[in-house]
Amino acid sequence: MDGDVKAQVSKLGLPAAVATALAACCEELVRAGGPALQGLLLYGSAARGRYRPGGSDVNVVVVLREASPETLDRLAPALQRGRRGVALEPFLITADEVPRAADVFPTKFQDIAAHHVLLHGEDPFSRLVVPHAHLRLRVEQELRNLCHRLRRSYVGVRGDPQRLAAVLWDAVPGACVEFAALLRLLGHALPEEDTPQAVLGAVAPLLGLKPEALAAVAQPSAEEALAEAHLLMDALARAAERADSAEERAAG
Repeated sequence: MDGDVKAQVSKLGLPAAVATALAACCEELVRAGGPALQGLLLYGSAARGRYRPGGSDVNVVVVLREASPETLDRLAPALQRGRRGVALEPFLITADEVPRAADVFPTKFQDIAAHHVLLHGEDPFSRLVVPHAHLRLRVEQELRNLCHRLRRSYVGVRGDPQRLAAVLWDAVPGACVEFAALLRLLGHALPEEDTPQAVLGAVAPLLGLKPEALAAVAQPSAEEALAEAHLLMDALARAAERADSAEERAAG
């Protein structure tokens, strides 16, 4: 699926200045990369229609046929300009590394595979298979990491509702990636609507929580930040236990 980069970027609904800068960066990468560049994939908030000006990075997988220092040197100027212009965050990987690295980046790769836009070239994520055992271990690890980091942030800003709400805004997207991975791990379908509210509402019953209450955490407010932080920490801890028990069921 190859196509004009500008045409692909224009479909994303990004602010005009961001779309123009992203298209220019991608076209420069195509020229600079030459035969060594296999594909460009947009993922993250910009690919999911959740881009927030001034608050979101622009995440791009740069798929290479080879990652020699010479190739990286040719790509570096365009990537540096992209970082300055649109907060572009490149993930540089060779096509051969994608299936090999799926066992160590299972949730990240699964999320990219499920939600990305091919801007140029070939798509190595379209055929990606993530091993179940590696997914279970990584889901539990990430859920526990998120829970522990949120607890640390919570004690640091408790008493300041505005800052606590900001912490929740930052925590929810990553939590939803892992909650979606947990749904897949346990054999549950993802909600048709790809929004944090939908994911939170879908995972809530598996955690013994009320869907409406957990879904509300997707849009935290200073007025409710304390209760919402308590709920999200509880949800992350419960989700980690569900991921852990999935290993016990598999062993049984």
